[in-house]
Amino acid sequence: KGGVLGIKTPFYAMNQAFFGWQPGFVYVIGARPGIGKSALMKSCILHSILNGIKCKIFSLEMTATQMMNGLLTEGAEVDNKRFSTGDITEDEWRRIEGLRSRIVPYLEIDAKPAITVQYLESQVRKFAQRGGKLIAIDYLQLMKLRKEDAKGKMREGEIAFLTGNIKRIAKEYNIPVIELSQLSRDIEKRAGDKRPQLSDLRESGAIEQDAEVIILIQRPEADGITEDKNGVSVAGIAKLVIAKNRFGPCIDVKVAFTKHLTRYSPLETLDSTKNVIMKETQTEIDLF
Repeated sequence: KGGVLGIKTPFYAMNQAFFGWQPGFVYVIGARPGIGKSALMKSCILHSILNGIKCKIFSLEMTATQMMNGLLTEGAEVDNKRFSTGDITEDEWRRIEGLRSRIVPYLEIDAKPAITVQYLESQVRKFAQRGGKLIAIDYLQLMKLRKEDAKGKMREGEIAFLTGNIKRIAKEYNIPVIELSQLSRDIEKRAGDKRPQLSDLRESGAIEQDAEVIILIQRPEADGITEDKNGVSVAGIAKLVIAKNRFGPCIDVKVAFTKHLTRYSPLETLDSTKNVIMKETQTEIDLF
């Protein structure tokens, strides 16, 4: 129903491009450090949780508390800096508590650092047995290999070992995997267009080879760009570049980025899809 085979993303255009997060496939979200790949993952996971999908996040960078606080402040629309200092109103606190009670039954966070493929597989197996439907890894380059697996491998070979096994795990346990990956900072040195490319994926072409879909994030504001070539403000705008798509076209999806909430949400000003986005926003979840 609605043309989506898998679990819906918060974005109509992405659902139309690759039909949601489908079981057994790997989806890569790539960005430079500080651009917002974890934020995009959180927005997608929160959308799934609040639609009754059981999710698990392997948070190799943040603690479980940091990850949970990020989900709560985003979903309850509370400034994350004020939340961190306790400077919130009673109404905001009630919203956070109400959201927490909705999230807890559908979310697991594993914040163990430097996990191996073997550990990941054991946890995914148990999660799938408990009815889990979607997992996210934040992020690939922080995973480690056992000594026997790393023997004789350069860094590119290590990444290839990780991505190949993550793909195998996704297929074996019939679960979609959202895999975050860093992009090279070489983008910053490019003159003119800072549009990210597949070649910017750090350390291995295996990331590109093993993923079904690759989404690269571009935020003009982060590059000091305030207007597009037509003089239109790009404040609060991000571009999700679908650079690889085994299911359909490679397109750019313009979305809104709210910095104080670190939240990605649909742009309701996209004329071609405005009515559909508004309809989905109202029927699925009021937070998006």
